[in-house]
Amino acid sequence: MTLYQKLKRLYAHAQVLGTYWPDYRDAWLAPARTDGKPDRVLDAGCGQGEVLAEFRRFDVPVDYHGVDLGVGERDWKFQVSAIADLHRLPYKNASFDKIICNQVLEHVDKPDEVLGELVRVLSPGGRLFLSVPFVWHLHQEPYDRFRFSRHALEYLLSKQALTIDLIQPMGGYFSVLRYLLSGHTLVTSNLSSPWKQLASPLSRLYSYVDLVIVAPVCYCLDHLDQGKKLTLGYFLHLRRPGSINSQLPEDPHRCPQCSIDEPHSFVQGPDMWTCSRCQTAFPVLEGVPILTLPDAYPRVSDSDSLKHVTA
Repeated sequence: MTLYQKLKRLYAHAQVLGTYWPDYRDAWLAPARTDGKPDRVLDAGCGQGEVLAEFRRFDVPVDYHGVDLGVGERDWKFQVSAIADLHRLPYKNASFDKIICNQVLEHVDKPDEVLGELVRVLSPGGRLFLSVPFVWHLHQEPYDRFRFSRHALEYLLSKQALTIDLIQPMGGYFSVLRYLLSGHTLVTSNLSSPWKQLASPLSRLYSYVDLVIVAPVCYCLDHLDQGKKLTLGYFLHLRRPGSINSQLPEDPHRCPQCSIDEPHSFVQGPDMWTCSRCQTAFPVLEGVPILTLPDAYPRVSDSDSLKHVTA
């Protein structure tokens, strides 16, 4: 790595809230397979497709599958391969080389069940990359359920057949302080129009101050916080024991109703996917199958966000 590359990386660490995001991203960008085939990747809770955008940005070929329920932020443009509930994933056992789940576990009803599902669909030898918040504002309301300490994560993961390769705090006390100082944007967004117009130039001025002064100072001071017991959250690198499966299922989908792995689970039509075994029909919205059980439909259909779902 050249001096320029080192300085560029140092700059990225200093500027990004969470400081270690570039390292975390590089880890899940790195290929998991050794046979030259592209990794089959599940982006669990994919939102607006930021993970897919990063794969494209760095020109990393992947067999990408992004799932989300499409609820929460009504102005989001969800970019999904399927609408699905993470508590009951519509995929066969050991179907993915790699799973990425960024800032999602706080939004689910039962994190332990979701982790179990992620492990189920992860191939032996596969990698699970997880990020969760600890100090963070309310978001995706009303679907903001939890915050996670290191001990809570270790407790949840102790129930799963996973090896913990890394639990990395997202900065320490001074990263949290910088985050709190930048919280003025949350305050100004709720102001009435005249006050918001007055606050706008002040926000832009602070953004410049943050870029030039606050970010590098807080980054340097953060190194004094050895324990990092106050942090924005955690990055986790996890691995399912075993060797990467050279033969993943050709079609990873399975019916969430009968939950049985079969060579061909669905008859896929333009308006409906129908399970070839139990004949349960799942509607297709704007080219995207809604692969959830009927009791999840109300949570999906009450959201205007689904108007923006794209394949």
